[in-house]
Amino acid sequence: MRNFAKIILGTFAAVLYQTTNQPRLTGGQVQEFNKAILCVRSLTDFHLMTQYPSHTDQTISCLKWYLQEFHETKDVFLCFHAGKKVKKAAAEVHKNLWKEQSQVSIADLTISEKLKLRHADALQCQELVGEILREGAHYNFPKIHLISHYVEQIVKFSVLW
Repeated sequence: MRNFAKIILGTFAAVLYQTTNQPRLTGGQVQEFNKAILCVRSLTDFHLMTQYPSHTDQTISCLKWYLQEFHETKDVFLCFHAGKKVKKAAAEVHKNLWKEQSQVSIADLTISEKLKLRHADALQCQELVGEILREGAHYNFPKIHLISHYVEQIVKFSVLW
């Protein structure tokens, strides 16, 4: 686990920036990528600092700060933590929206107008599905809650071994 924590951030950053189909990232993508990297970095730093053999007031305050930073940025991953019902509802909305959009008459449009319309429709669909996934997702599970008690346990018992 310690070795994993040491390499995850660099690996995660490299994968984020190499998996896009576009030669240039949009401003929104860069902002989301940076937020995701900050979230992973703060959780990794928190994990690595909990492994210290002893703690001072300064390390305790750093732990609190890393945990707070993680909680402030974790929503970037929220759309990936939707339940089965929410994913099914989002897929149904996606299917219905594409059906509606395909019934729109595009016979009188030029090729470039058709491409622009299809691109706008795809963006609208992607935004709607993303919104449904974010609204239905949550981080209400024990593993996320338990790390909030680490700092008080370290103060109380010194080390978490």
